[in-house]
Amino acid sequence: MRAAREREPRVGGVTQRLAAALRGLAQAACALLVLTVAVMVLALAVGARGTLSSEGLRFLSTTTWDPAAGRFGALTVLGDTLLTSALALALAVPGGFLVALYMTEFAPPRLRGPLASLVEVLAAVPGVVYGLWGVAVLVPAVRAALTRAEPGATPPSGFGVLTAALVLALMAVPTITAVMRDVISSVPASLREAGLALGGTRWEVVRHVVLPHARAGLFAAVMLGLGRALGETMAVSMVIGGKAPSTPSLLAPAHTAASLLLAELGGATGAHASALSELALVLLVTTVAFNLGAHGVVRRTLRRRSAGLSTGPSEGELGEAP
Repeated sequence: MRAAREREPRVGGVTQRLAAALRGLAQAACALLVLTVAVMVLALAVGARGTLSSEGLRFLSTTTWDPAAGRFGALTVLGDTLLTSALALALAVPGGFLVALYMTEFAPPRLRGPLASLVEVLAAVPGVVYGLWGVAVLVPAVRAALTRAEPGATPPSGFGVLTAALVLALMAVPTITAVMRDVISSVPASLREAGLALGGTRWEVVRHVVLPHARAGLFAAVMLGLGRALGETMAVSMVIGGKAPSTPSLLAPAHTAASLLLAELGGATGAHASALSELALVLLVTTVAFNLGAHGVVRRTLRRRSAGLSTGPSEGELGEAP
């Protein structure tokens, strides 16, 4: 007994030192992450200082991107970037949500495991594979559909914002589905059982209990899909056409910010390189702003839930108790 009591302070001291070391490593990792983002922003700002001083706000308000003439207007490129991402989300979010809801709430148990594995495999497929599929399958399909819609017009190429949005939607669906499936699955079973005990049907429980409880996580899944759509480079570059038009168009070849950086960064010097650095800085700031906004919405939703402001269905929504 005496030996055990003598070992207790020693063991406790080792545990405390180990906890302190792990806490220090965690703090160092967080500091390194913040430092990495700060260095990225600083490096891009230093690279873009020439365009920032010469162009100013005209970089964001003009539409002509002509490196040969020394004219750098990113408005059309940024507009095509947002348009492509918005179209991709409009197509991907409903499909991803319905698949996730079916997998968690309505699919037979024997199908849930294989479906989850398939979704995770699709989410891990490299972007270049989606790009090759888009060039081989989607571009000819879009070209044929547009030709049938306007028989007498000039045959379209099939490359453009619409085709890029379709490829991005296909890429974003597995990511959104996987995150939404995890979020919906994390809703406590006791909440579902309570809703059923109150006389609610399966759909009423999903609508009034499961989805309100998972709302913050579902929104975070949408933001993850948006982040992938904004930052995807290779697949978009292969199907968008590689041209910066003067006005945004769904069907004409175009450029997103990421595809333009990939296409022109290799041989850029002087003012051209400075303009590309500023474009990358704008893309980084836009992505961070979207993520911070999403984080704020999620935190506000969680605070409201913890304060009891949104606790579930109101009286009568699930019918009368049996």
